[in-house]
Amino acid sequence: MRYGPYDPAVAAAPDLSVVVLTWNTRARTLATLASVAAGAAPSPCEVVLVDNASDDGTAAAVRAAFPAVRVIESPRNVGFARGHALALPHVTGEVVVFLNSDAVPAPGALAALHAYLRRVPTAGVVVPPIVDAAGAPQKAGWRLPSVRALLALFTPLGWGPRRARRGAPVAAPADAAREADVVETASGACLAVRRDLLVRLGGFDVGFPFYFEDVDLCWRARRLGAEVHALTRGPVVVHAGGASTVAVKGPLRLPLLQGMLRHMRRRLPPARFAAFACTVKAGYVVRSVVAMLAASAAAVAHAARGAPERAARAAAAAREPLWFLDHDLRALLRAWGGPAAFRPLPAPRGLRADGPRVRRRGGSVPDAGPVADGRARRGPAGLTDARG
Repeated sequence: MRYGPYDPAVAAAPDLSVVVLTWNTRARTLATLASVAAGAAPSPCEVVLVDNASDDGTAAAVRAAFPAVRVIESPRNVGFARGHALALPHVTGEVVVFLNSDAVPAPGALAALHAYLRRVPTAGVVVPPIVDAAGAPQKAGWRLPSVRALLALFTPLGWGPRRARRGAPVAAPADAAREADVVETASGACLAVRRDLLVRLGGFDVGFPFYFEDVDLCWRARRLGAEVHALTRGPVVVHAGGASTVAVKGPLRLPLLQGMLRHMRRRLPPARFAAFACTVKAGYVVRSVVAMLAASAAAVAHAARGAPERAARAAAAAREPLWFLDHDLRALLRAWGGPAAFRPLPAPRGLRADGPRVRRRGGSVPDAGPVADGRARRGPAGLTDARG
């Protein structure tokens, strides 16, 4: 079945459901929640907060400061996709906005997303203009990453001439005269999705450990016939995070690579994916070894020249790829992208949520749960901060 025009009969009050995921970001989360009411006005809005087993008192602080917010406490850090999926059985709005805990919408920014989806029936997913803390625009919409671009990003093939990297993913060209651009994938910092479409998609695929789950959601939405739009003007959302995936280091590298492989397994034929996965794994190992050796040599050279500060920085740079090779190499070599089909999982035990389960029209979004092999890996420090 193809995704068709929006059917108002599916909608239920309120207009907007805002889902915020947090892990040990109490101050930023409180600032984000304080901005939601003005960001959604005048649209009726409900807010659902998922606390990913924070130990900084986030859940208690939110209950004290915002009694109307529904708080869901996960017994452990289940990651980005699973954390958001825990909120979906509780949302009732006709549009669901996934808002990072480090993203602050300007007055009217969330209402503009709702109004746009009502006006444009072909759009199923929309993102607002996004700026950083200094007000500089951030990329909000892209083309899907190509095989060539990913090989250039993760393997030594990116070390060639610039023309060899021409396929790298770039932002879709924005036109200031247009209200929005049609893109292939959009930023997960503030992502608005029609709830009827979200029901059909089953939400984020909980098989993604971290990264690429928003890319995958947009890709699946487009396969159902929905368009992904990025607004080029109007109220903005200030995103304090937004670290580039190119700068991902340490414990975050493995889930980035696992998520990329899972997404590409769906897009590529089996034989082509097998060749792609083997090339990425071998190429990333080579890049890591070369980076470690180069940084180690630089540290020795700086120390010999009497530059201890530069030597210390180079030694720290050498430890990054060494950490990956020592801790995550085996897991990368075993990674094969997971099941190509999307299958939501049951909710984890010990889940605590304020209020009863919501019954509503328009279908039910499945719960999310633990990883497929029954083990839960608590995210490293800063995991949720990187994405909110």
